[in-house]
Amino acid sequence: MINKTLRRLAGAVTVVALLWAVAACTEGQMDAAVEGDAAEGVISADNKPVVKEPDVTRAAKPKWRKVATFTGKKGQKSPKFKIGGGEWKVEWDVKKAGGKDNSEFILILHNARDKNDSEILTTQVGPGKDFADFEQAAEAEYYFDVNSELPYEITVSEYK
Repeated sequence: MINKTLRRLAGAVTVVALLWAVAACTEGQMDAAVEGDAAEGVISADNKPVVKEPDVTRAAKPKWRKVATFTGKKGQKSPKFKIGGGEWKVEWDVKKAGGKDNSEFILILHNARDKNDSEILTTQVGPGKDFADFEQAAEAEYYFDVNSELPYEITVSEYK
């Protein structure tokens, strides 16, 4: 007897939910009726559907984030720096220095974990700015060899 009563009650709730869903569809509220708890027959005390808002976590927009900056006035080896993987770039700015405007600036990038992995990024004469960009799958550690008689600034950035 109790089972029959519960089945009838459950059937009645289902019918009410279906009727509400049909009514909601005719009023342009189909998304709420289909996606929310109303599709499961949950109705508030004031006969309005109870719709849960999706939990949306906003991811930070990617932007260029500085990893390291190196400055100098002569040739030297830079400290090591780590790149986490993905897109990254190296920017250099070579400045004037009195009568040495025709000096050469050479910038070589070395993989600190693989001595056979090196790349000459530039061999420019005199002051000027430029950059090189990279894409890599995994974390890596690098350093620079700089040969210069001009003042310079080297900036490493990741797109994260």
